[in-house]
Amino acid sequence: MPLCSAWEDAVAVGVAVAVAVAVAVAVAVAVAVAVAVAVAVALPLALATEVSTPFQRSLWRRARAWSVSRLPVHRSVQQRWLRRYPHRGRLLRCRTTAR
Repeated sequence: MPLCSAWEDAVAVGVAVAVAVAVAVAVAVAVAVAVAVAVAVALPLALATEVSTPFQRSLWRRARAWSVSRLPVHRSVQQRWLRRYPHRGRLLRCRTTAR
């Protein structure tokens, strides 16, 4: 039985390293695809479901209030809101448009 030469040892080590790198790349790609699929499936479901926690509800409420506060409000709508919510007068004062 002949002894392996240094060249054969180097080839064997190179093949082992190449296989290890290929396996590592395959695992990394598989994990990345799994994460991408999980996000693609979970994100629409999370956005479609009703907001559950009080903190999330408060965030949605604040975001909605901010976006509504950027819109102009007709004077009649402002008067109706002021009758309904008198404490919000300072919020509505700057947004009136008389059409």
